[in-house]
Amino acid sequence: MAKKAKSRIHKFALSGNDYGKYTISMPKDAKPLSLGKQGNDLFVWARFPTKNQNTEADQKFILVDTGSDFNSSGLKFIGASVSQDSSGRDQVGHLFHIKK
Repeated sequence: MAKKAKSRIHKFALSGNDYGKYTISMPKDAKPLSLGKQGNDLFVWARFPTKNQNTEADQKFILVDTGSDFNSSGLKFIGASVSQDSSGRDQVGHLFHIKK
């Protein structure tokens, strides 16, 4: 009987904004699962095989505000988050994983 591969879930900070685009270094073969907020910071939770936990690969994401036009080709929806803009109004951002 074959051994089942073990997986792990970790969170990765969504930082380094380049006009709504982000690059996060994650273990090889990581699968982004969700977007969430802790305090004022945004994180992506991802699942990856434990055998690859020491091998890094860059994953690319784009955060799109509600009402914005964007090219959805090659994107996978990860989640949405509510924050407040400088005037105190709620603003919803939708995070997409840019598939290779």
